[in-house]
Amino acid sequence: LGLSDTSARTPLAAPDSTTSYIVAVTSSNGCIWRDTVTITVAPQPSVDAGPSRAICADSSIVLSPTIAGRTPSEIRWTPSAGLSCDDCQNPTAQPTTTTTYRVTITDSAGCTATDSVEVRLLRPGLSAVAAIDFGTLDGCSSTRDTTITVTNSGDAPLELNEAMVAGANFSVIGLPITLVPGESRQITVRFSPQGSGGISEALELGGTPCGVAATISLRGQKEQSLVSLAPGAIDFGTAADCEATPRDTVVVIHNRGTGPATLNPATIAAPFSVVSPDLPVTLGAGDSVQLRVRYAPTAAGNFSDDARLGYASGSCRDTLRVRLS
Repeated sequence: LGLSDTSARTPLAAPDSTTSYIVAVTSSNGCIWRDTVTITVAPQPSVDAGPSRAICADSSIVLSPTIAGRTPSEIRWTPSAGLSCDDCQNPTAQPTTTTTYRVTITDSAGCTATDSVEVRLLRPGLSAVAAIDFGTLDGCSSTRDTTITVTNSGDAPLELNEAMVAGANFSVIGLPITLVPGESRQITVRFSPQGSGGISEALELGGTPCGVAATISLRGQKEQSLVSLAPGAIDFGTAADCEATPRDTVVVIHNRGTGPATLNPATIAAPFSVVSPDLPVTLGAGDSVQLRVRYAPTAAGNFSDDARLGYASGSCRDTLRVRLS
């Protein structure tokens, strides 16, 4: 079993498991001599380099292969570029481009095993306009929206999930979104000035992976409003599943005109609601009212909506908006 020729003087032995062979030699006068040789078959080593990995530029990752069989007497990684060592079991990889690393192990019996792992270098990119000018809002206008296009200009899928503005005069509608490489989507940027005059702020769009980001300069001009509200955007934060108490916050609406202004009932979707005051309500010149807005989710999820309140003051008609999330 496992011999190339049982009658040959020097047969080739290739047993599947450790085997003892008996050789018998017969002389010309009929004498027989016997001897035994044992061939030990070492267990075949194996190595699993692991699943493909992805890293951001200027970052690194430790390669952790799984080795079975005898303890290897030699480990070799190729190529060695970007590795902290090419003859150790767990090198740190920091390639400058997507690289497939091949690991070969050799045990004391000279048996070898090989596997490979790809380390993909992610280079996400986010492109958008550099600046938005909303122009001038007159006294009858409280908000103005504009739509911009954002593009994934990199080579990896990204999720755009952050929009940060230092003040409360601008907000973003339509996040989060996911973009594959080369894809473009539209998001809405809203100008909701909290006061009159020229307003300039910076919008920081951010996402994952690799902290992908883009900065947009925002500016707009607002004439003195007849009716205004503050704040223009409310984030209720995250509520735990076991949290039964609704969360309330207050929006202040102020009539800056010289005549009365009537606020109409709010248009708002669950889990948000306006709990007070009862609308419609009329504000005299210079008066203000506190609008109590409630967040009371009954199921898990991410929620966002615009609370819209139409008003009339003389010939002026407009809709006040509060972004809720």
